[in-house]
Amino acid sequence: MYLGKSVTLRRRVEAVRARPREPLGRGLQVIARELRQPFLDFVADIGAAEPDAVSWWSTTFSWKVWGASDLFLLVCYLKAAQELIDEALDHGADLTLVVEDDWLAHQIADANAPRGVRCRRRPLAAAKIGAFVLGTARRLAWLGQTLGSWRRQRRFTGRAAAVPRATAAIYTYPMTRCLRDAGGYADALLPGMDDLLRECGHRVMFFSPPERGGFEAELAARRQYFRPLILDSSAGAVIRSLFAMWRPRVRTWPLIAGLRVDHLACREYWRDAARAQWCRYRHFYECARKMLTDEALEWVVFPFENQPWEKLLVLAARERGVRTAGVQHSTLAT
Repeated sequence: MYLGKSVTLRRRVEAVRARPREPLGRGLQVIARELRQPFLDFVADIGAAEPDAVSWWSTTFSWKVWGASDLFLLVCYLKAAQELIDEALDHGADLTLVVEDDWLAHQIADANAPRGVRCRRRPLAAAKIGAFVLGTARRLAWLGQTLGSWRRQRRFTGRAAAVPRATAAIYTYPMTRCLRDAGGYADALLPGMDDLLRECGHRVMFFSPPERGGFEAELAARRQYFRPLILDSSAGAVIRSLFAMWRPRVRTWPLIAGLRVDHLACREYWRDAARAQWCRYRHFYECARKMLTDEALEWVVFPFENQPWEKLLVLAARERGVRTAGVQHSTLAT
């Protein structure tokens, strides 16, 4: 039995073993249905122990989208592996499990090695060191990109940038198709939202995330109603973001439907550490807070996708007493 997503590796295993694979099929679907709620409860238990909401909402842990979560899939594999091992031991049958993910292999081994199950696995130290090195490199790359983006936008906008006096702000991700003649702008994800808000009596502005580079000249030309959040950055915001980290407060990881998942939880943590998203999301929050302090906003509107930056935007808005509205912009939402 092969547990993993890589078709290439699976075919290599099949060629070496010279045996047809046994599909998990409906069994995995049944397990996924059983584990959905316990998985959400697991995430909620971790979040309830977190005193730092900004750090928590910057993690992939907090996303809770089981349909797009590697962690959830690995927990399903773990449950499937446990059931297969239990059945093989009960019937005295031979069973070979080939596990693609090293962290999952350790989780299965820890649960079953005391029962006489033979397990071969690679040490995890190399994965942790690699994540630390890669994460450090990506943080430095993020720093360079952020400073460069701020410098370019400041060059076009100037020091005395016009501050839109608006009562409603719309999050937008600038693209070529959004730009209109005569200094116009039409958001691609929420078309017509600005007109709707104006009909309700609001003065409307757009704002873009600080990590979005490009279009500096075009956005500067629309400064009367457009605010690139990169201009709300500061030395303090960049430094705090550069060293942003999530430090889990739980002493022991909660169980999921009776399953220990400590190795899988650590895998999720180290995958986050290997990215620069803790920096990026913290910087977004810092810049959004500055915008919300400057503006007399009543509403902030954004396209709803249930992503971390949305939760941080809502958090910053609630701190300032500003109402928020997430608008589903696709047929199916995650």
